[in-house]
Amino acid sequence: MAINLRKGQKVDLTKNNPQLKKIVIGLGWEVNAANFDLDASAFLLGTDGKVTNGGDFIFYNNLKHSSGAVEHLGDNLIGADTGDAEEILIDLAKIPAEIAKIDFAVTIFEAEERQQNFRQIKNAFIRVLDATNNSELLRYNLNEDFTIETAVIVGELYRHGGEWKFSAIGTGFSGGLAALGRNYGLKTENKTASISVALYPAVKIDIKKLAAMKNSTLSDIVNDALKIYIESHRQEIKQYDDKIKNAGGKIYGEN
Repeated sequence: MAINLRKGQKVDLTKNNPQLKKIVIGLGWEVNAANFDLDASAFLLGTDGKVTNGGDFIFYNNLKHSSGAVEHLGDNLIGADTGDAEEILIDLAKIPAEIAKIDFAVTIFEAEERQQNFRQIKNAFIRVLDATNNSELLRYNLNEDFTIETAVIVGELYRHGGEWKFSAIGTGFSGGLAALGRNYGLKTENKTASISVALYPAVKIDIKKLAAMKNSTLSDIVNDALKIYIESHRQEIKQYDDKIKNAGGKIYGEN
């Protein structure tokens, strides 16, 4: 029978379940608006609570850690009719020794531009399943009253005395992915990248097309996606430049 956790509660995963080798982290939520776009991600952290490099950030573009220990399954969900929006597969035996914990988060894409936050999201949850039989081991339903938060650290898998435990976190951040990245020490231009993606909504589609790329920072990926976008819209950009020149170099809206 699955264990239902409260915020801040911790539970052993492997101490009393030594045969547990692979687990699935399932994350789900409900929204009433069609233009909501939420993304799940995982951060592989050292004892200092920071990533070592950009490869320790697992998300829709960096789908699998170099160790093979963590894989973002996206829409390729393991369980049928699970209710999970996204899932992340964890191979406990492959987690590098220097990784002390793995945090799981959910962010809202273009939240500020769309004036969205977690107050508008209902019935969010995280759950842990045994990957061998899809049995649910534990679940944490987020019942917090979020307000301006656009990113939430939902749960944490961490080492304790040679075993693995899970903690229900439920901590929110304003500032979305950029704030979350800074919290974990990501050495990427997250703020710049977020602004770039907001200016070019098509970029996220291009990023997903580049999902096979490995060992690339978020900034590198966004820059590559922008190049693709600009190249495919070169004629439109030229026409815009010509209009500015014909207007005597004035930007639209200037007197």
